Amino acid sequence: MAPEIVKRPKSGFEGKPADIFSLGVAFFIMLYGIPPFTEASKDDNLYGFFAINYPKMFFKKHARTAKQIMFGEIDKSLVQLFSDVF
Repeated sequence: MAPEIVKRPKSGFEGKPADIFSLGVAFFIMLYGIPPFTEASKDDNLYGFFAINYPKMFFKKHARTAKQIMFGEIDKSLVQLFSDVF
């Protein structure tokens, strides 16, 4: 579920932002082999970091990327890409 729907459920579905968000999720899965979060809800901390509050923190908190980001193994432009999109 795109963050726009979680943040403003009464405003309705907007295709383009939702598609870009879904593309980001698919891109993450292609890069790391697992989904970025378990459930698209405010209760899922990773979803919150990924989509709602702090996309840059997401890479520091995700089990698959935490060590890589700590050791500088994830290019800053990739983190920036996810930050710009989400």
